Amino acid sequence: EQPHQQQQQHVNHNDNHNETINEITKQYTSYQRALLRNRSKPSIANVAQIRKLANESSLTVAEYIHELQIIKESESDLHNHQQRQQQKHNGMDEEEYKRYHKQPYAHSITVILGEASSLLHPLMMWQDGIHGMLSQLHASTTSNGSDSTTSTNDVNVNANQRRIHHTEQNIQMILMEMCNDAIQTIHQEAQHLCITIGNWFVEDTVFNNETSSSAASASVAANNKNGCINLTILDNTLDEMAYVCQVIHRYCDFSRNIPIDNSATTTAAAATTTTTLKQHLHEQSLHYSTTETKLTTANLVQAFKLATPVELVLGSEIYVPSIVEDAYFISTRALERASGTLENKAIWTIALWVVDIWSTDDLPNGGMDGDGSDGKSVCHALMNQKGCTVEENVFQTQGAKNDAKNENGAVDLGDKSNSSTSNNTSGKNALSSFSSALLDAFDQDIMDDNHHQRSKKNTAPKSGPSSLLLKAPLSGTILKAPLSGSSLLNGHNNVDVRKVQMDTQFCTLNGINAASSACKGLVDLFDSLVASSSDDDDGSRRQHNREDEDQQSISMIKFAKEQLESHSRSYTNLLSAQVKHIVFDWCGSVLDKSCEPPFIASLPQSPCIHRIFYYISHEVYNLDSNTFHQAETDERLDRLLISPLKDSRLMTQIHKGKCDEGVTLCFAQELSNQVLSLMLSTILEQKKSFSDWGSLLLSKQIRLLEHFFCSIILKENHDDGGVGIVGDFTADGFNTSKILYHFQKIKQAMTILQLDKPSDWSSYAIGDVSENHLSRKEIKSVMQLRCDWSIDVINAICNS
Repeated sequence: EQPHQQQQQHVNHNDNHNETINEITKQYTSYQRALLRNRSKPSIANVAQIRKLANESSLTVAEYIHELQIIKESESDLHNHQQRQQQKHNGMDEEEYKRYHKQPYAHSITVILGEASSLLHPLMMWQDGIHGMLSQLHASTTSNGSDSTTSTNDVNVNANQRRIHHTEQNIQMILMEMCNDAIQTIHQEAQHLCITIGNWFVEDTVFNNETSSSAASASVAANNKNGCINLTILDNTLDEMAYVCQVIHRYCDFSRNIPIDNSATTTAAAATTTTTLKQHLHEQSLHYSTTETKLTTANLVQAFKLATPVELVLGSEIYVPSIVEDAYFISTRALERASGTLENKAIWTIALWVVDIWSTDDLPNGGMDGDGSDGKSVCHALMNQKGCTVEENVFQTQGAKNDAKNENGAVDLGDKSNSSTSNNTSGKNALSSFSSALLDAFDQDIMDDNHHQRSKKNTAPKSGPSSLLLKAPLSGTILKAPLSGSSLLNGHNNVDVRKVQMDTQFCTLNGINAASSACKGLVDLFDSLVASSSDDDDGSRRQHNREDEDQQSISMIKFAKEQLESHSRSYTNLLSAQVKHIVFDWCGSVLDKSCEPPFIASLPQSPCIHRIFYYISHEVYNLDSNTFHQAETDERLDRLLISPLKDSRLMTQIHKGKCDEGVTLCFAQELSNQVLSLMLSTILEQKKSFSDWGSLLLSKQIRLLEHFFCSIILKENHDDGGVGIVGDFTADGFNTSKILYHFQKIKQAMTILQLDKPSDWSSYAIGDVSENHLSRKEIKSVMQLRCDWSIDVINAICNS
């Protein structure tokens, strides 16, 4: 019985020993748990107190905090200083003090997870040290047990060492178990407290249909003060949401190596059995993304309602619709705040939403129904000219108006030679009245023919003078302007409606160009987001599923970036198309270039393209030396070729600097393309006869046009007091190569006409080389214009 009693005593002793160890472990873990709760208690109590006061005031927590901040801001600076001094005594810095009052949920979660991290970090370091100690003891025990060449004394020493190592190993294992339990308890308690505060936050900031609809309806009222306050509250709430997501994300990265103890039986563990902190982070991220899209939508609706033209540079006359700048600010604000969450899913969700804001999909053909106030996208608002009507500087004095306008409402910029050489005032007035009446009738005939031509696109144009020129009605493009019924006309009899229309079109074009630049700026912002995400992943990803999730999110962000690049190009294409429409409206167009136009096309009131067509059609290029010197005088060419362009209403306004650089470049490209194509087609279709002197005249005409169109984008000084050369000549807005590109064809024709004989053409590598080179058929037609070249020789060379 004695050995049995000793064995029983030994078992009882081990049980008592284990109970003591368990009691010590339990007390230590309870101490760590209580320490975390005590340190977090003030911030949690602050949240509970704010929720209670907000409920008593029948306000949401966000509204209560906003009202409280308004009251505090109205208090004296001395009282605020005393409050700050009191907070400093409590160990808060200025930033923590502001977050304690303005963002109580974010402050509480920061305190909870921050204190948990400060408690977990030494325990995790201690855990790593115990792992190293156990590995060292195990290696030492193994080496001593494997040594078989030892004496009796050495065996006794080794036995004592093994007992010591065994005891030390047991102690370290007990410490390891206690350390693991403490880490699990702190981590689970932190999750429990954080999820509790997070659920409160979600519950108090859920903008349900009733709340969100009232906020959205209030936001669309331009002068509704409550709407502005609601948007401000929502913006502050989103800042807090983003910070909460960031704090939880950082803690999840910090605690990623903490193993999950499924056997834990504490209250905190039971509370987190179904919901982990990582799952709660996904809920917070989704809640943030949903609320961010609601705020973005409300801000866009507000921006569309308050849209107005604003000066691109103060003091200039370059107006841009405020929608573009507001939408860009809203987009960057949302993206930067989303990137602050550190959650890739939230980032690409907001990124795709931003892409929809700038979407150019489903553009209307020839216009858009409705008033564009639905806030679909910036593009739809621009196409409906929201905030594009320029009302400043549209009124003229009656005397200036009488000097500038003729009887049919168009600006009479006149022919300088007629105004300077005519001495018969009564005859001039009679001619002006007759011309105006004739032009009115002619314009009406043109519009009727235009409608008939558009209804029969597949039929050949009518013959006769009325079918040679085509000038579209000013309300026939997407960029329609308020010619009648506008508020500008009410109560004012001296409004230059066409100037209002042109300024509105310029503002719209500037907005389209600015939208393209805004998309490029957002692409650069996306690049920084992808780069930051990649850098973060390289240092933090440790699990395979984590890598797959992050790679998928980065792919979505890259997809959104590619979409924005596509939208930027679409805005550029839209700008070119609308510039073409406006040039067609204000400068006219020529359908049939084979017949000479009527005399009416040469009148100062006629569109500039018509006047140039009349000049080229009646120009003689079969010259000798005497007639050449008369035809190539600077005064004559400037009056007949350059003045119709320079004095046109469109170019006059462009010279005043009302267009952004990109828009000015588009106008210069389109005008140069129209004029040069008109010249070359007229010369070929009317089969102008050229001598070598005539080719020199054509060369000078081309040089004058080249200088004129390049001076538009270089902004050189003009006779009307235009601005001087400004800007960066390396920028696209000052790139003359895009203008010179349109001169290639007519310069090749000029080179052919200046050859001594047709056979010299074989020395030039021109003809069917690119789309902007003369074709072989056109080269043959140009050669046939030389009056001194044999047709047989030309045919032999071109057919060889």
